[in-house]
Amino acid sequence: MLAVNSLMDTYKHRGPDAFDDDARILFLAVGSIIARTRGPESLHDAMEALCLAVETEGIDGSGSLSSVN
Repeated sequence: MLAVNSLMDTYKHRGPDAFDDDARILFLAVGSIIARTRGPESLHDAMEALCLAVETEGIDGSGSLSSVN
């Protein structure tokens, strides 16, 4: 969670141009872990939750992804 919070803080302070391959690598690593430990369906569910969070600026409406389990 520390890595996610750090990336979110970076985004808040520097905007979308702050990200490069580091964010992509983290996304792929977390996705791989989810798929290997919980299965492809859990990865699919997590990706749907991410899409919803992006569309609504956070699952809980606050702009935070903290509600994603």
